[in-house]
Amino acid sequence: MCGPSRSAAAALGPPSTGRRAEIVRTASDLIRQRGYGGVAMKDVADALGVTAPSLYRHFPSKQALLSAAISDGFEVAEAAATEGERAGLDALIRALAEAAVDQRNLWVLVHRESRHLDQATRATMSRRLDGLVAKISGTIRSRWPDADSSDADMLARAALAALSAPSQYRQKLPKGRLSVELAKAANRVVRVDFSSKAPGATPSLRHSPLFNPELSRRESILAAAANLFARRGYQDVTVGDIGAAVSIAGPSIYNHFRGKPEILACALWRSLHWIESDMASAVATHDSNEGALLQLYCDYTDLAVHNPEMFEVFSVEGVHLPAFDRSRIRQAHNAFVDRWVALLRSAQPGLGLGDARARVTASLCIINDVGRLIPRDDESADGSEKLVLLALAAAGL
Repeated sequence: MCGPSRSAAAALGPPSTGRRAEIVRTASDLIRQRGYGGVAMKDVADALGVTAPSLYRHFPSKQALLSAAISDGFEVAEAAATEGERAGLDALIRALAEAAVDQRNLWVLVHRESRHLDQATRATMSRRLDGLVAKISGTIRSRWPDADSSDADMLARAALAALSAPSQYRQKLPKGRLSVELAKAANRVVRVDFSSKAPGATPSLRHSPLFNPELSRRESILAAAANLFARRGYQDVTVGDIGAAVSIAGPSIYNHFRGKPEILACALWRSLHWIESDMASAVATHDSNEGALLQLYCDYTDLAVHNPEMFEVFSVEGVHLPAFDRSRIRQAHNAFVDRWVALLRSAQPGLGLGDARARVTASLCIINDVGRLIPRDDESADGSEKLVLLALAAAGL
């Protein structure tokens, strides 16, 4: 592509740190809201009030802009971690919590959009994430030298997941209070004793998939599509790919669904309905709010561990839904989180709405993110039980 003209480039003026940061921040916000595929350089330019060619004075491509957005976020987190590490675990967590609130887009861009980067850049970002985990894990082991290395790593990843809550869920606290509440949640997480058991209940461990291909062709299509979307991304999967996965011609898919967007919407609705059913069951079968919450955390964890592909699709691919479906699913998901927050506040009278939401969303982020790392065929259920303990700690239960 030819470079911008002198007059177009002048719209942004000479390259500067301040202007570059403004471009990155604007692009980061747009990509978080719409997804990488839903944002063009022109969209960023329009939001800045300049022409699209003028952006190329600062960034040669949208991919370079995404890379800068993620890299800049990492720089803030890494600087905070390095500074906090010197003062010990509490200071490290506090510094990372402040960075997480300041860089709200970072973790959703890392998890959802980094696959759009070239292989070498993705590898670099992965190493930077591993470096943050290593700092937390090493500081945990400095505090407790007898801690198992794999357990320390799990605690570290869970703490980072808890701190990612502002990137993935709406919050209702001002920045200062939010960073304090998240730091408290993460500090409870890194102090979890895996030798203990969740009080009063154990995971239901139903080992049930969200879709049962044996029931119908429609179910087999949904199961195959979910796996393909999780592995390759919604945009890189065709109707023909889905048909091949269930041994039918691609056009035959249209006997069951109007198209790929409807398949995605149906898959996401199935996840929400299952979770809502678990919530209703937990409330109906327990006399106390604490018991209902514990069962809900156990069942949600079980669902995440045994259906990691759908949790991946839900957190990553929803931005590709048509606007109407995306809005309805977002509203339903927000309502589900609101009910979870209300249940926690009923169990802990006096807990403020904003504080409760921070705790719940931190705990959900742990299950959503760390749950994908636990082998679903772990018959001992050790990983699932640890995950429940981590989530309960984040929630303050």
